[in-house]
Amino acid sequence: MRFFSERLKQERVKLGLAASKMAAIGGVSINTQFRYENGERTPRIQYLMAVAVRGVDVFYLLTGRRVLLCADSLDSHEADVLMAYRTMPEEDQAALHRIATACATQMGSD
Repeated sequence: MRFFSERLKQERVKLGLAASKMAAIGGVSINTQFRYENGERTPRIQYLMAVAVRGVDVFYLLTGRRVLLCADSLDSHEADVLMAYRTMPEEDQAALHRIATACATQMGSD
């Protein structure tokens, strides 16, 4: 679980939390927090649930992949676009990605 421990520390630092504060949020001792971050122990689900509420990306901790949006944060139009994108052939997805990137880049330079 070496990579998990590295990601845990990375998330804590990203949130600007001291190890003692992260430990308190997770309901563990500072020593336990250090053991998690050193890969000596793995946290229980209660810890993960508690730190997730504070903003830790638990999916990232477990998989190494970031979740950019929660499904319930999308409005109906965004959800429709995402569903349409997911059902498109791969080449159409690539074209839509190029268009969206071009539009976003253009907006950023205005």
